[in-house]
Amino acid sequence: VGKKTDFSKPYILMLQHPVTTSYKQGFDQTMETLTALNNFDEFQKIVLWPNVDAGSNDVSKAIRTFRENEIDLSKFYFIKNLSPEDYAILLKNAICCVGNSSSFIRECSFLGVPSVIVGDRQSKREHGINAIFCEHNHSVIQEKIKSQIKKNRYKKQTIFGEGNAGVKIAQEISKNLNKSN
Repeated sequence: VGKKTDFSKPYILMLQHPVTTSYKQGFDQTMETLTALNNFDEFQKIVLWPNVDAGSNDVSKAIRTFRENEIDLSKFYFIKNLSPEDYAILLKNAICCVGNSSSFIRECSFLGVPSVIVGDRQSKREHGINAIFCEHNHSVIQEKIKSQIKKNRYKKQTIFGEGNAGVKIAQEISKNLNKSN
């Protein structure tokens, strides 16, 4: 729903999941993030639907309420489902990712994509220099997004691997099979 994204122009990607330890707070938390995004008229915004964890109805309701009552649809594009390949492309090309998805920590550190992690869903997780954390407050979120966009891109980090785990696992299995024969 909304205006189709022109992928030749910059966009901010938002993905916010429910926090199971913050039951019934998902609506207000998501509205804070959406309100912050609404202040970036110069950029396209893509909002993805949350996962199906407990509390996802509150997050989805906030997205629907915001979409239907608060905004000019020409500034946002809302997507419910994507293939993993399309999601990876969206991550790679975003000027900033905002929300609480683990992909903003893991994949975005490898891709060098600036990320604003909102709330405590990912607290105490190892993360790269691309990720900065903030509270559920639209003014703070907005400032963090501005700061991250100014950074442009971060240097690629391989703290979660270099993309060759499958090869390493196969080598270990093969090595152990050869030992047992």
